[in-house]
Amino acid sequence: MARDNPDFLAVINFDEESDDYGEVINTVPLPPPGNTNNEPHHCHLSKDKNILACGGLLSLLHNQNSIFFFDVSNPKTPQLISSTKAVLSDITDDFLPLDSGGFLVTNMGSDSGFTPGRLVEYDAHQGLVDEWPILTPKAGSTLAHFNPHGISARPDENLMVTSDFIEPASTLNIVPGDPVLRSSVRVWNFKERRIIKTIPVISPAGSGHGKFVLQRAS
Repeated sequence: MARDNPDFLAVINFDEESDDYGEVINTVPLPPPGNTNNEPHHCHLSKDKNILACGGLLSLLHNQNSIFFFDVSNPKTPQLISSTKAVLSDITDDFLPLDSGGFLVTNMGSDSGFTPGRLVEYDAHQGLVDEWPILTPKAGSTLAHFNPHGISARPDENLMVTSDFIEPASTLNIVPGDPVLRSSVRVWNFKERRIIKTIPVISPAGSGHGKFVLQRAS
């Protein structure tokens, strides 16, 4: 990403039989306004593989939309559908595709980049469904330190987990003090979008900076 040029989605050919294998065969620049300085981060395909959702990690710093939806039904020629942002939260990190066609999204920070972040849901038409927790956590509660990063789910078991990583704004030079690392794993009632258990991790090294997968025990 060049900070003076539009951020863009690149299409790379991974057809091993093609003469263009491994080459960039198309790019889709973001249109203005808000098309630079987003720091493009995680992306994920919808369940039907027709929609690609992408997040701008630093879009908030320029008061820009931080989530971008692309129509990739024709993967060689993606088209931007829309860009958006949540209301209560920002600093978009990971995406979890839903069977309904939408996505769950971990927004690490509040709408100002501090705490708490939120788990955000978008429907199959890229509309905002809600943000969880719905109510702002009380100061001093475990949820007051909610900065979700990694996410995984087992809908068949009504189970979901998220892991906290860092308070995003604390990494900025203009915020005094050291970065505030988080170290909790949250267990959710998947259907109700409700945290049912918080598991502290001994090391405060940022438990969310990684991926995990929920699997059925053999």
